[in-house]
Amino acid sequence: MESFNYSIVNYQSNEWIMPPYFTQEVLENLYKKFTIRNEDTFIVSYPKSGTHWVKQILYILVHGKSSQKEIIENSIPFLDVEAANVGLFGLEHLEKISSRRYFHSHLPLALMPSILNGKAKYIYIARNPKDCAVSYYHFARQYQRMNFQGTWDEFFTLYMNGKIQYGSIFDHVVTWWKRSQTGNDILFIKYEDMHKNLSTVVEKIANFLNVPLTPNLLKTICTQSQFHNMKENDKVNGQWITGLENTSLLRKGKIGDWQNHFNEEQNKIFDSIYQQKMVSQSLTFDFN
Repeated sequence: MESFNYSIVNYQSNEWIMPPYFTQEVLENLYKKFTIRNEDTFIVSYPKSGTHWVKQILYILVHGKSSQKEIIENSIPFLDVEAANVGLFGLEHLEKISSRRYFHSHLPLALMPSILNGKAKYIYIARNPKDCAVSYYHFARQYQRMNFQGTWDEFFTLYMNGKIQYGSIFDHVVTWWKRSQTGNDILFIKYEDMHKNLSTVVEKIANFLNVPLTPNLLKTICTQSQFHNMKENDKVNGQWITGLENTSLLRKGKIGDWQNHFNEEQNKIFDSIYQQKMVSQSLTFDFN
């Protein structure tokens, strides 16, 4: 069976499947050299859950303008690759930033530095795990750092067993979900809610971060954050992200595409685990 490129890191007697560049040394370096500040803001998600959608919203919200003239990664760097020195900056540069800092990450809750210290704010974006699986599958076949050439059936097995980069989506989402219920430092939002009523979600983010939101700014955010506008914006969806020509970070951005991939048996397997892992925790998603 085809598999991913990956690394395994150990923390608190547990093993975590991570991207190949995120090694044990990188994890230890992150803890030693990166200090989370009270004013930091993180967008966190399991891969392919709508991270760049929230990044676009956050960028316009805090800058009061669209990101048409600036690569969005410059303002909201990807912490995981910066820790490994395969991003745009590196940890030393991030530590020197004196202004309020914004990051995005796919780190599981247990690996996020200083998460239990009550510092910083975290916006966690979660997507229904069926559509997330399909999006992850197509991205994995494009993205050179993953080097996955397998079939959908092979991917599905790996995905359901958590044998892919960043591990099990069920464990990843549920641990952040449970943590969000016990404090005011995590705003948990759903991809499907953004589709249904984007302005409401934008207002929640603005209130969470205590950022003023005028009617005109809200309109700008909702317009510039429409999927087709983001897909056509190479500062949000450019080759600089995937590292490959003629590829797109954003594919369809729809709800329900899983129905074009899941067969009946796969749907039964998924629904059983979904009930055990998420519904039992009072966490549910819309799949259509």
